[in-house]
Amino acid sequence: MFVSNWAGPIYFACAGTLLLGAHTRLRRNIALSEVDSRDWVQKEREHLERMAKQEEEGKERRKSSDAWRHHVALLTLWVSVSTASVMVACTVLRTHLFIWTVFSPKYLFAMAWGIAFHFGGVLGLGGLLWGVGRW
Repeated sequence: MFVSNWAGPIYFACAGTLLLGAHTRLRRNIALSEVDSRDWVQKEREHLERMAKQEEEGKERRKSSDAWRHHVALLTLWVSVSTASVMVACTVLRTHLFIWTVFSPKYLFAMAWGIAFHFGGVLGLGGLLWGVGRW
């Protein structure tokens, strides 16, 4: 039930984590304008050596978990601010007639989203994908 209802957010959490891990990977192609008909082999060799060196540097950057920590910090900040905003709205509107039928269920839904999806989906599944992607 959880996965079927939140398939879209789970997909985007996974895709965001995979994109975050791929931001230091390099494309392995050479611009056609750099290639001369006579020395294309030498140009390709230089290009591949340059790419191999840059990929090693990228692997070192991916091994550090700074990108993942920044990503988690921003997502946690967003979930915290949105949940706090709903909490403030419920507190301000506590004397309203619809507090128990509209605002309180919204707050409970925001808490469920924050706890179940943020910790389970984003941090749990995203952390698993990040850990697997670092190898």
